[in-house]
Amino acid sequence: MKNTLKIAPLVIALALIFGISAPAYASDAAPAADSADIILNGEIIINGERLDAPAPYIHGDTGAIMVPLRAVSEAIGFELVWVEDDNKIVLGYGIELWIGSDHYIRDVTFYNAIKPAPELTGDRTFVPLDFIKNELEHEVNVSGGSILIGESTSPYIWVTHEGTATWFAGDAPYSHNGDNAIIQAGINENGADVFALIRIPLRGDWLAEEVTGARLQFKVAEGTPPKKINIGIIENNWSPSTADRDMAAGLVNEDSFVLTDVIDKGDGWVSMDVTAIVKGWLSGDTKNRGFSLFPGDDEALGVFVSGTPDGELDFNTAPRIVVDAQIGERPNSYGRFGFTKQPGQGVENPIDGGNCLSYAIRDIDGIFFEDLSYEFDDLNRIFFESGLEAVLEYTANFIEEYIETNKEKLQISNFRRIDNFDSPIDIEKEYRIVLRVSAEATPEIPMSERGGYDFHLWAQLNDGRWAQKTPSVFSSIIPGSGPGISPLKYYWDAGDIWFSERWQDWYKSGGIYYAVTKGTDEFTSHKQ
Repeated sequence: MKNTLKIAPLVIALALIFGISAPAYASDAAPAADSADIILNGEIIINGERLDAPAPYIHGDTGAIMVPLRAVSEAIGFELVWVEDDNKIVLGYGIELWIGSDHYIRDVTFYNAIKPAPELTGDRTFVPLDFIKNELEHEVNVSGGSILIGESTSPYIWVTHEGTATWFAGDAPYSHNGDNAIIQAGINENGADVFALIRIPLRGDWLAEEVTGARLQFKVAEGTPPKKINIGIIENNWSPSTADRDMAAGLVNEDSFVLTDVIDKGDGWVSMDVTAIVKGWLSGDTKNRGFSLFPGDDEALGVFVSGTPDGELDFNTAPRIVVDAQIGERPNSYGRFGFTKQPGQGVENPIDGGNCLSYAIRDIDGIFFEDLSYEFDDLNRIFFESGLEAVLEYTANFIEEYIETNKEKLQISNFRRIDNFDSPIDIEKEYRIVLRVSAEATPEIPMSERGGYDFHLWAQLNDGRWAQKTPSVFSSIIPGSGPGISPLKYYWDAGDIWFSERWQDWYKSGGIYYAVTKGTDEFTSHKQ
């Protein structure tokens, strides 16, 4: 099936780099106006035109203003699908709500609160007006008893959190700003060069060719920023705690610099065109290690808000990438299955949906090291004698052994190796998965239960993209992955939120590919 949808505006708040969970952008704020003082007249006006729709009302328990979801969402450009068996609404591209449930899911990984819960009045679903404001991101107001809904307030956005650092020239008063209160780039009052590195993890379901524009935006903290800044890519791994200026400068590819106009967007915001860099990340041509911001031609210093003045994300001021994109037609010719979120509805602990191996073979029971037949003595011997690719082969053998032993409960009738990510398969019966490993050891510190070794798997979807699951997060689609692009071009420790995305290329081996034949459309539970 091919679909052309308007995507729900994508607003991603990232988590702390060291493991604090990401904030959910919830529709549980106060109503758009004080409903205790409002008498509704039943009228909804969208961009100046009266909407033919069921009348809104005030929720008896919470005082929230409730509006008809289908009528409003379709009027502002979102496609809505009702899944009767599950009492579920699929809205736009990536929002799922359930009648009577006080949470909804956005972009397959985030649980968000919605209070009051969606409810049926007659045969129509009603949601709080603040859901339209906060989640669908449209202006809302109440005037004279009428509900007024205006233009979209946000395009597609990625936001950073603590992925920034600023370095100064050696003769400047200090060489490194690690508190992340501000980001600086340009030439300071002492005439010293100041440069910054900033990284914003990718989200989004579009492919590189579906992106028509991308702009890096900053909130100005003080002064007047330069008219131009050199923007380039970062070639090697770094972290905001990296304090050595020369080391930080050495991460940057100066050949990638583009002298870029700094455009005043009003309200204290400036933006810079980064379309080519973002498309390169999404296509896998370059890896997203972030932007480098270096002085341009004019002697001015850009001082920008980091978005974390008190150590907590302030979404309203955080640096962001604003992306213009539209999902196009997607063929279903790359395998048997589309994306399935695991764990499913109502499950709050991601580990209940399994891990990478169980997800790749479409089973909900995690398959952990203690389930597999391997020995660290063998791993270390193989690694020291023959290297990383031999460890990959050893890993593939004990995974194949486990699947062969449990194939009836897994309902896998065929699990065969194939040569590459695009090797032919029977798309009516099979789908592809790929395995990679990481191994780091020395004779003094060998691999052990404490670390140094891991494996990871991805599964290909029927539209050519790839998906993964780790125990700590819900399953997700790899941003930018798509037909004709090797999955080895992307970060393999990439997660949807910063704390699960080490972005250090931990899995460095080649890939071993499989075609899998599963005897059921459902996820099995082979340990039950």
